Amino acid sequence: MNLDWSDWRFLYLDPKGRITGQAFWVGAVPLLFVVAMLSAALTSLLRAVAGYFSPLVGFGSMGILLVAAWPFWCLAAKRRHDSGGSGVEVAVYMLLVLLLQIWRLTLIDFRAAAPRRFGAARPNIAEVISAIPTSPISFLFVSGAISFFGLTVLAILSFAQGKPGPNRYGPDPRAVLPTAT
Repeated sequence: MNLDWSDWRFLYLDPKGRITGQAFWVGAVPLLFVVAMLSAALTSLLRAVAGYFSPLVGFGSMGILLVAAWPFWCLAAKRRHDSGGSGVEVAVYMLLVLLLQIWRLTLIDFRAAAPRRFGAARPNIAEVISAIPTSPISFLFVSGAISFFGLTVLAILSFAQGKPGPNRYGPDPRAVLPTAT
């Protein structure tokens, strides 16, 4: 599958239309890789500049999540369109993840370690353990339920068979693929 720039814009910026499972993964894997690399780099930078337990680290991660939400939504919605679904379950999942991240940020004790200046040594293990939030059982239960819902959505995106022929979201993406000669 050879994609030019217009195909990438279609994958990441336009929620309309339909894509196959292969096109979904061709778009999702690089997106997940870029998000993971940006998140690791931003987390390291913010910890070095603002302190190991700075609230900026959590808000930076949330910022990357928000930026990546639109391209992922475009991919997932088009994939759901292929099987006739609207993609509302993907939007619900993404909203739940955002709310869970906000809740997680409210549980962290950012005062557990003093702010550190740029280049300072990392905190020792006792400081790290003291700052780990003792999550209430409700947070753990909700987090697990959202994770299960997310795995269900991922299974649907990965394995749901597309409806043959055109539907209200567009033509069958398998029908427009060139055949091998």
